[in-house]
Amino acid sequence: MREFKKWAPELKVINLNPKKEVRGEIIAEMRRPGLNVCVTTYDALHRCPELRNQFKWYLVVFDEAHKLKNTES
Repeated sequence: MREFKKWAPELKVINLNPKKEVRGEIIAEMRRPGLNVCVTTYDALHRCPELRNQFKWYLVVFDEAHKLKNTES
C-alpha cells in the first residue's frame, strides 16, 4: 500500500483485509467504479472465494508462490 501511495498516488488502491468484521465494507467499496488495484494475501483471497468470480480481473500477481506450489492450495 505504501509503495502504491508513493509511486502511483493517482490509482485507487484497496487493501482487502482478511478480518471478517471489515471484509463486507471493503468488498462493497470494491464494487464501486474506479478501483484500480486490490492488495491482499493468498489467505484473504482463499477466505473469500466469491471474489474470484465476482470481478473481471485484468491481472493477478502472487508474491506467495510457495503457497501455490502446495498441492492442497
